[in-house]
Amino acid sequence: MTGQSLPDRRRLLRGLLAGGLCLALVDTAPAQAAEAVDPKIRFIKFPPIQLPGKDRLAYLRLRFTLVVRESEQMQQEADLVNAYKPRIIGLVTERLPQDNLVDRDSGPEQVNHLKEWLRDLANNVVGQPVVEEALIVSILTG
Repeated sequence: MTGQSLPDRRRLLRGLLAGGLCLALVDTAPAQAAEAVDPKIRFIKFPPIQLPGKDRLAYLRLRFTLVVRESEQMQQEADLVNAYKPRIIGLVTERLPQDNLVDRDSGPEQVNHLKEWLRDLANNVVGQPVVEEALIVSILTG
């Protein structure tokens, strides 16, 4: 008799847990639907870019992330920046070595200037001021 009541209890417990889980999911569904987009969508990561340096055999390896402004159209703006990502990479590759913004002796002022330069470049490529900030993930010079 106890052998049959134990599986019945387990089935009953599973049913109660499944019902409670369904109720919990139904209660949170409207709240999740009300949220616009995932906040991670704001951060657009770029692959490492290897650039020639000013001196012979010198190089610069840059990795950065662009932050899209928070707005009601954040998803569309992030998609727009992602669509222009190859153009942004091309312009960084083309213009950064010419502008000599960063070298081995660069300090915080030059890095801040590089961040502003990246932000302005991305906004000019996109044609709208959608990029709020450029974050330097890593910068190596040699």
